[in-house]
Amino acid sequence: MKKNIYRPQVYNQENDIKYLSSTAFPYKFAATNIEQLLTGFGQRYGLVELNDYGDRGAEGLANWTRNSYNQQFAHDPNFEYKNNSWGFRCDHSGQAVDVWAFGCSVTYGVGVPREYRWTDWLTKLTGLTCANYAVTGLSTNEMARMFIQLARFQQPKHAVFLLPDYSRIMLSAVTNGQLDHFNAFGNYQYSHPMRLVPDRFQACETYYSLPLTNHVELFIMDLHAIATAAEARGIDVTFASWDSRANRFIHQQDFSHYGINCAKLAYVERDVLGRDQSHPGLYYHKTLAETIAPVIKDHQC
Repeated sequence: MKKNIYRPQVYNQENDIKYLSSTAFPYKFAATNIEQLLTGFGQRYGLVELNDYGDRGAEGLANWTRNSYNQQFAHDPNFEYKNNSWGFRCDHSGQAVDVWAFGCSVTYGVGVPREYRWTDWLTKLTGLTCANYAVTGLSTNEMARMFIQLARFQQPKHAVFLLPDYSRIMLSAVTNGQLDHFNAFGNYQYSHPMRLVPDRFQACETYYSLPLTNHVELFIMDLHAIATAAEARGIDVTFASWDSRANRFIHQQDFSHYGINCAKLAYVERDVLGRDQSHPGLYYHKTLAETIAPVIKDHQC
């Protein structure tokens, strides 16, 4: 009697190559000018002209306006998240500016009116023009890719990175026969209505089962990739994070050997007074801008 011998499934590389070649999935960073690149960003990150983050409800508004600090700011209580044609929440149209700002939903300004985000405060405090390249849910790795590609076409004086927690990443999955990129983060299971987590997020379970050192190592490598590209283009860099652990990892890095200014900001305590009752509110954004402004002014000297 023959024994049943387990034979592992052989990976069919030929079929996989045929599939990928048939999807016609373009390389989103391929560009010959900044306009093409910004269009590619919109495609890669699925950016649209208008987003609704669900913080316009009566309860969220009541909690927000009840706070005495918020009452001093005149603003439209029905503010919307209006983006430019590339999907960024700013008026940037590809022209050269003094400062590039990279970040996730905090820098995008979820929960606060656009004019009171830290990037807009920074413009008021320094008089410098600023392009806000924030994308909700974005990882440090993707911010590094954006920065490196943008620096091919323009070289601002400064680039400011408000980084997320160190474990975020962009993963890929096959959805309905198409290769799909999506931002993955540790609390993905709490980030969807009624906990209806898309099937593609099953890949998160695999990624977040990796050792913690894997996530930290990638985060640190991205910091130095940013600094290396900045040095090549003569762009001063400021690093900060709204996550205290990520901020500690930033401060553990030695950037003194780079031929540019690489500032490391102190951790700014987060408040939870945004309109969505989740993201940092007005006080955080103003305090962060007041922390960044003198650093940038020192770099100008």
